[in-house]
Amino acid sequence: MRRSDEVRRSIHRSAGLGRAPVLAALLLLAGAAFLALAPPARSGPAGEPAPLDRITGACLGDNPYLVSSQYVMGQMPAERALVAFHASPDQRSEQLGLALHGEIGSTWGLAYQPGLQAIFAGAFHKRASGFGPGGPGAIYRYDLGDGSVRLWAEVPDAGADIHGAFDGAGGFDLEGQDGAGRLALGDLDLSEDGSLLFAMNLSTRRIYRFRVADARLESSFAHGAVDQPWAEAEARPFGLKVWRGKLYHGLVRDASVSGDRADLDAYVYESALDGSGMREVLRFDLDYPWQGPHYEVEGKWMPWHHDHAETLDGRMFIWPQPWLTDIEFGQAGDMLLGLRDRHGDTVLFNVGGRLPPGEQNGQQGGDILIARPDGDRWVIDPDPEFFGQDASRGVGKTWDGHPETGFGGLARLRAPHEVVMSALSPLQYSSGGAEWFDVDSGANTRREELYAMREGINFGKANGLGDVEMLCAPPPTATPTASPTPEPIYLPFVRRDKYCRPDSYHTDVVLVLDRSTSMLRPVEPGGLAKNAAAIAAARDFVRLLALAPDPYGEHDQVAVVGFNDAAWVELGLGNDRGAALAALDRLEGRTAEGTRLDLAFRTGQQPLDGPARRPENRPVIVLLTDGLPNRVPFGAGSPYPGSRRQEDSVLMAVDAVKQAGTQIYTVGLGSPRDILPWLLIDAASERWMYHYAPRPEDLAGIYARIAATFDSCEPRPAPTPCSPELQHADLVLVLDMSTSMARGTRGGRTKHAAAVAAARSFVDQLDLEPDGWGRRDQVAIVGFNGRAWTAIGLSDDRPAVEAALAGLEARIAEGTRLDLALAEGQRAFETGPRLLPNLPVMILLTDGLPNRVPFGPGSAEPGCPDQECTVLRAAERARQAGTRIYSIGLGLGDDLLRPLLEGIASDPSMVYVAPDGEDLEGIYRQIAGRLSSCP
Repeated sequence: MRRSDEVRRSIHRSAGLGRAPVLAALLLLAGAAFLALAPPARSGPAGEPAPLDRITGACLGDNPYLVSSQYVMGQMPAERALVAFHASPDQRSEQLGLALHGEIGSTWGLAYQPGLQAIFAGAFHKRASGFGPGGPGAIYRYDLGDGSVRLWAEVPDAGADIHGAFDGAGGFDLEGQDGAGRLALGDLDLSEDGSLLFAMNLSTRRIYRFRVADARLESSFAHGAVDQPWAEAEARPFGLKVWRGKLYHGLVRDASVSGDRADLDAYVYESALDGSGMREVLRFDLDYPWQGPHYEVEGKWMPWHHDHAETLDGRMFIWPQPWLTDIEFGQAGDMLLGLRDRHGDTVLFNVGGRLPPGEQNGQQGGDILIARPDGDRWVIDPDPEFFGQDASRGVGKTWDGHPETGFGGLARLRAPHEVVMSALSPLQYSSGGAEWFDVDSGANTRREELYAMREGINFGKANGLGDVEMLCAPPPTATPTASPTPEPIYLPFVRRDKYCRPDSYHTDVVLVLDRSTSMLRPVEPGGLAKNAAAIAAARDFVRLLALAPDPYGEHDQVAVVGFNDAAWVELGLGNDRGAALAALDRLEGRTAEGTRLDLAFRTGQQPLDGPARRPENRPVIVLLTDGLPNRVPFGAGSPYPGSRRQEDSVLMAVDAVKQAGTQIYTVGLGSPRDILPWLLIDAASERWMYHYAPRPEDLAGIYARIAATFDSCEPRPAPTPCSPELQHADLVLVLDMSTSMARGTRGGRTKHAAAVAAARSFVDQLDLEPDGWGRRDQVAIVGFNGRAWTAIGLSDDRPAVEAALAGLEARIAEGTRLDLALAEGQRAFETGPRLLPNLPVMILLTDGLPNRVPFGPGSAEPGCPDQECTVLRAAERARQAGTRIYSIGLGLGDDLLRPLLEGIASDPSMVYVAPDGEDLEGIYRQIAGRLSSCP
């Protein structure tokens, strides 16, 4: 059934039954009843076929893609449940949504079969996160080639679905709290030839072996501790790993019966692939030195328990419960162990300000440990901590608010020799992502954020991610010999003729500098002159280049080009540092009118086409300008036939440079109105290769960052954190102009006047001025009553927007056509012009129930039995188009139908109610704050 139909029926079931039944309808509005949902239609980045070439191509370098399971509160079918990622330039952006929550639900164990290009994902029980269509024993298959998802196999006897309601109106899935670790599935792993898949059944505590070719269940066998006297009640197996022809599995004794921390132990067992020859190869006490989930709370693992209200700190729920969830092996045979805190799967975190009575937000902390081979066993010495740089909020952090951040998932890369761990708060609090560690030194080398807190949607600090797997062929297994066998690497280089040795990469770089007269002026009165700052930054840049030959005779080269109304080569390619500095000094005095950006690029390419070019070096142009293109010919009779404006001619020149194989970096200096950000972005070889310097003082740092990308196997930008001020939106404000809006507020003005004033205040908070990257907000204004109209389309013209708001009052009339309001709001997005990648957001304000909305035979919705159905279907169409909808109800009691507002909004947390018109400004301020948050 359609979501609109579900919501409509919930409205009618609750009609006339008082406030509590009405609020109970939120169960369906949130889509959070724990029902098996049919796979939804896919839209947006999640659910589209993954760009397979991009994923497989990354296996040739030192930054392969990985996949992790991601958790969603309730049943939000369109949220991503599998995400592919690697270390992005900005630590957040290069991620690919794969399967959706409606297709696979909550999963943990992942396995990748490279021959089939298929990801296998096993169902996982987590409080407040529903199963997929296959239930607790499901194993799903996701095909990277076409993005298809199907139920691949079902593990028998995996337990029942015991989830309760999670609806924000009294249902917090308390029934499912104790199911974590006691039912559904744990880890998955594949045999080294990819022919067998192993799954850990947490209910029966047996390992199941399936044949990959046809999903046939071949056998199952018990875990290694089954004969121990404590095992029946306290053995909790989970992690799996196939290595060198053997199957390893990890378990903990949970001490849930004895309640004694001294009984907490972790074990790893080895067996043949059919379970025969089972033996213990590692055992260690879990009372080792450990910093724990929170810097103010003593770090210690605690027995598993059933009383989930017990906590080590009264301000938050902390009760770390150890879970050995993943195993990997290093090149030298070191065993890498991922520990998860089970507590994070039994608690909630920031569910829209609502928690059950007596419950606090949950905090979790896991770990990553290394065990060394010792004969035919492994031994572990967790003190001092080997992987000690696993604290929250930054690469290399050893101490922070969350000292131990592991989510328990591990993936070992082949080259570099690193292990990747799913982790809490890698860059900012209340987020989840991944951390890379050097297996040889223990150092944290990279981090990536996969989600940031979204109240009531993801789990924040409460175990928001699961397993991690590399989307490449598994690391080759060396055959044991009398002497160590070097592990083959998987060609970690970009150029196919050259192994990746960063110090072997060199660059032929041409510095192209704007010498127009505007460079003699400062950006701001009294500020540093642009000319002097540009030359000084270029001089520092030259000093950073490796111009001196190395032992192999390899080195960088640099050329210098100036331009204004003409362009010239001041110095050809060479490695004479003194000559380059002298050329820059000469260039400082050569200024004239004009900004021929076309000649700048064409002349910049000349040294790279000349005889001094070193073929083994990368060809690069770095162009700096402070102005718009000027005096550039275009059109008939120009060197650029077919061009219709100066910018077209510039881009034609740029295309010729790129076709020659040259990489282009661009730098815009000064006010956004003085430069043309979109042109410089298009001119750069990649978006991250454009840099903006609002002040001359910024140039030295920009040139240093550019130089830092040269000598690397795969040039990439330096990681930069997400900045809220860089988040932008295309917004449509939809305002009710029915006659009821003429009534008064407690402040003595009409509701209409209060609404327009609040909307005007909201517009004042938007960034309508373009920044140095050409980014900005846009806003449209739509009014409605018995009809709907667009007062102004998407615009960044603040006076015009304010005039459109002021003109709404003249059009007050009868009627509340919420269906037309939503349709007209969506039409504003379709009419555009849209700015990508701005988020499309509609904010609808109404003070009444739907009125005069047609339905039934003869209407646009002949299958609808009532007005609410027509409205909800209009909202559904807008959401399916990718629009995020906030709904605001103005009034109290019978003036509003809260379930309808919930059905209109993209999420229940995006619904606001203002008892009086004077409350609207504060609500709009809250929404503005959410729009500019990261990510």
